[in-house]
Amino acid sequence: MYETTLQSTQGCDSVIITNLTIASTVTIWEEVNICDGESYTLPDGAIVMEQDFYFSSVTNNDGCTQRYRTNITVNKIDLINTWVFICKGENYTLPDGRIVSDEGTYANNFTSIYGCDSIVTIILGINTPMVESEVSICIDESYVLEDGSTVAVADTYIVELTDISTGCITSYQTTLTINDAFETTQNIIICEGQIFELPDGTEVSTVGMYENILTSSQGCDSIIFTNISIQPNPFIQNDISLCEGLTYTLEDGQTVSESGIYTVEIADTQGCISTFQTTININNTIETTQNIEICEGQIFELPDGTEVSTEGLYESNLPSTQGCDSIITTNLSINSTPTITNTVSICQGANYVLEDGSMVADAGTYTVEITDLTTACTTVYETTLTINDAFETTENIAICINQNYILPNGIEVSTEGMYESILPSTQGCDSLVITNLAITSIKINMVEELIFLLDSVKLTNTIEAINPVEYLWTPSTGLNCVDCQEPVAITTEETTDYLLTVTDTISGCKASATVTVIRSKIKPVVPNAFSPNSDGINDFLSPLNINADVDFLFIVFNRWGQKIFETQNINEPWDGSFKNQQQQMGVYIWYFQYQLPNQALKQMKGDVTLVR
Repeated sequence: MYETTLQSTQGCDSVIITNLTIASTVTIWEEVNICDGESYTLPDGAIVMEQDFYFSSVTNNDGCTQRYRTNITVNKIDLINTWVFICKGENYTLPDGRIVSDEGTYANNFTSIYGCDSIVTIILGINTPMVESEVSICIDESYVLEDGSTVAVADTYIVELTDISTGCITSYQTTLTINDAFETTQNIIICEGQIFELPDGTEVSTVGMYENILTSSQGCDSIIFTNISIQPNPFIQNDISLCEGLTYTLEDGQTVSESGIYTVEIADTQGCISTFQTTININNTIETTQNIEICEGQIFELPDGTEVSTEGLYESNLPSTQGCDSIITTNLSINSTPTITNTVSICQGANYVLEDGSMVADAGTYTVEITDLTTACTTVYETTLTINDAFETTENIAICINQNYILPNGIEVSTEGMYESILPSTQGCDSLVITNLAITSIKINMVEELIFLLDSVKLTNTIEAINPVEYLWTPSTGLNCVDCQEPVAITTEETTDYLLTVTDTISGCKASATVTVIRSKIKPVVPNAFSPNSDGINDFLSPLNINADVDFLFIVFNRWGQKIFETQNINEPWDGSFKNQQQQMGVYIWYFQYQLPNQALKQMKGDVTLVR
């Protein structure tokens, strides 16, 4: 306690007694309950919602600090679900006092001692008073009802039972039927290669009658006879030819327009597969253009058989064997007889070969006419030949075996090879002579047998020789000359063997060959079929009964009018190919032109069948 004396404004003393007390700092404990989801404000104003211990401080009016320890407890909301079953017609009292009798879900709200809600949900169910069932049994069997009684006659049975736990009465109505044992027969058709599963699970794939004893779903025996038959899977092949641009519908409805082999499988009502293999061949509409040149005065036969002789563009429509059109455009031009002029210079001693194969060595103007065997047109060649002093020449010399040859420089040689001889020349043209020396014999190319049709035949041959040669034919009977290369044999009824002896005029080498000449009265013909399959029989096509020395032309066309073979040599027949590709079986058109000695030009045409 403290005493204080003070003087007032009036001069009087005032005594103030102060009783001072020291207040101690005390921590206040608080226990607080809140509901889940609620908040609480602490003494210092902080707001909290979670369960925990919280410390806070507050200054009072005396300026002292007061401490608080607050224990927050969060009370959860209880959610309770309960299933309840009552008998039909009974009532049930809910926890909140409500009375209900219908099935459903009922919510009941309660407040706890802390003021928090609790929700109790009652799920109310009604026990069914009547249970109905249908039962099937086999003959001679019995059935036990719910009350334990046994029945064996088809009828409807009603049994009432009381549930010990609920006290509810349940009625059980059972309809009993009696199933008879039975026998059945099934006829089954399966496809070839398929497997059928019998009623007992056995798999079979062969024809026969199968017996199965089965237990039905009611446990009764049944006998099933299965009669299995097999249906084969057919394979059908079709060959179809189409014109270009058309389509074909396959068995599955698919439309095709290209060549190829198409395989379609169609299942019938039994599931069997029918296989259809269709080979489609496309016959193209061929449009071709041929450029034809003929000589003045000649006639040309168009592919459709029309004969024309004037220049122009001609169109021929030809149907093929499949009925498809092919169009051949012929551009016909007329060739006049041309004259070709050449000026040629050679060294002295050299030879010049004219267009007809003849050799000349003298200066002058030479005129040669050449007839083209293909077109029959004649071309005139006019060659002016001048001789220059040679300064380099090449000579090809052939000698017989064991002979010697003297080169231009005087050296004697006897072995094959190339020799150079340098010779002086005032003209400077023949200063170098190259000698190609060959040791060779003469080769005669001539057929061994010649059959001719008319009154005479030319004994054609070719001679392979380097030097000039002399000819001698024996015997001379029937020949128009014995010292020429190709004499003409006059008509004879006999078969004659002619011997040709050829002598090299320089080397003296000799060669000989024999030809048998037979007179025939058969006219030229072309076979109507051949089979180029390399079996050695009718593998080639060519005109028959014609001599090798007869001028002729043989042409083969395919069914679209395209030229696929041409020859002027009787020893070059057609082997059934075009551009190294074997041609298909079918009919081909041929054209044959020939001219026998001293006779007019003849033409033939027809067709031939190619088979393999």
